[in-house]
Amino acid sequence: MSMLFQDQAKKSKKAGAAFCLRGRGEKGFTLIELLVTLLVTSFGVLGLAALQVYSLKTSQSAALQAQANILAYDMLDRMRANRTKAQNGNYNIAQRAATPSNTSTIENTDIKQWRDMLEASLPSGNGWIACELTNNTCRIDVSWINLTPADQSQSTRVITLVSRL
Repeated sequence: MSMLFQDQAKKSKKAGAAFCLRGRGEKGFTLIELLVTLLVTSFGVLGLAALQVYSLKTSQSAALQAQANILAYDMLDRMRANRTKAQNGNYNIAQRAATPSNTSTIENTDIKQWRDMLEASLPSGNGWIACELTNNTCRIDVSWINLTPADQSQSTRVITLVSRL
């Protein structure tokens, strides 16, 4: 070997030996590094869990609104099937009015079944109908109690369907 290579080999052996002496105690993670990593990871997992809970609550709210729409259109279909009675205002029922117990007529049966479905399908579900004879339109309102995911408060939601018979 040439003299230049021998000098470089000696220097690298000395540098390697010094590096090995300094690096002997640094063979992996320290306990503090491991705890910090665990803390950061746990915050990430908690954030994902909170996002999942928010997503479930929001999808529940959307499902309730879809159910309310279905029930409003169900009543509209019933009224269209019994158009003359609906045009005469026999399906009109106020918001706080009691559900008819006498089911001897088709319209009372329809209203009772519809209100029963509202109560069974929606939390505190209620519905009311107002038909205007002059322009042949009916307004169907459906209300329910909805849990708002952002602040955990309960709010009353109302959808309104206005249609010609």
